[in-house]
Amino acid sequence: SAVNEALHLAREVKTLYFIHRSKETLRINETYQKLAALPNVIFYLPYEITKINGQDQLASLEILNKETGKVETLVCNALFEFIGATPNNEMLNQLEVKKDPAGYLMVDENLMSSVKNLYVIGDLKSYPVRQIALAVGDGIKVATVINEALARER
Repeated sequence: SAVNEALHLAREVKTLYFIHRSKETLRINETYQKLAALPNVIFYLPYEITKINGQDQLASLEILNKETGKVETLVCNALFEFIGATPNNEMLNQLEVKKDPAGYLMVDENLMSSVKNLYVIGDLKSYPVRQIALAVGDGIKVATVINEALARER
């Protein structure tokens, strides 16, 4: 969850701004309590990001307070986005791709789904960890597998 990711990230940064659209669902979470105890974490609840500002690099975020409707500017130089833990795979429903109980797509050792030539990488893949580094690695692996398959067809 976003709270778990923020807990890990907070150990590495000077200040962590935790922006979330809800406050009620978070506060009952045990991990949230651990995050809230850290001195370098500032919470913006219930807020959502409405705009990302900057030219060549991130300069600030515009955030909307969902209770008051007030928009604030938050100066920052990095953004780690974690939005939900439900895979957004509705577009594949017509293909009858095999999924795990949580809705993530099942893959073989080459990251191919149950539908021939439909490869799955990143957060759609059934795997317990969701990290950008793993998604990049998945992309490289799938590119290699596809290149090898195309070479065999020639």
